[in-house]
Amino acid sequence: MPSHASKSHDGKSKKQGTSSKSHDGNSKKRGTSSKSSKKSNESEEPYYSLHCAIYTPYFGNYYHWALALNKDGTDNWHIFQVVQDTEGGPFSTRYLPTNPTRSARCLTPLTYLGKMHGGWWNTFNETIGLIQVPGETDSWNCQDYVIDIWDTMLSHGMIDNDTWRTGKEKMMPYFGQDLGGGEYGDDGEDNYEDDNNGQVEEGRQHLSEEFVVDSDN
Repeated sequence: MPSHASKSHDGKSKKQGTSSKSHDGNSKKRGTSSKSSKKSNESEEPYYSLHCAIYTPYFGNYYHWALALNKDGTDNWHIFQVVQDTEGGPFSTRYLPTNPTRSARCLTPLTYLGKMHGGWWNTFNETIGLIQVPGETDSWNCQDYVIDIWDTMLSHGMIDNDTWRTGKEKMMPYFGQDLGGGEYGDDGEDNYEDDNNGQVEEGRQHLSEEFVVDSDN
């Protein structure tokens, strides 16, 4: 009798062990499903093409630079730059939700720099808002601002070292003075076609005109 009871007890233990294994298996399956779902969500995020938009200057002989992002597969553009409202005045940041090539002053094709995963969009906006804009200065300008953004993107992991290096190499031929330059334009206003129908994108103010005075004469 004790022998049979022992066997019965062992049988129950084995069944409980099997049940425990089954429970563990279900947990693993749920964990795998969760990871798979996370990867799927990440892969669905869009990529942004990164460009340096380069403009002929209104004053002086320095090209005006801006960083332009385009969400792949769309006509959604984002331009980030610093400008001066008056020649020799302080710099301030300016954002435009428009295609930079709609400006007659923009050199085409745009200087392509690389890609950024869409999951970085919020971080990108937060971090570039922390970049110091020195105001009135003779040693810093719109070109330095774009390079500061580019360096910040690398330091936060938004782009890798290869993208940073090749992108910077593509920008540098336009860095500094354009010795063939001079004054361009006549009234300081750069009109863009409104390709967003006056709508606000990503919670930012829409500006229909750009007034840019380059930093150095």
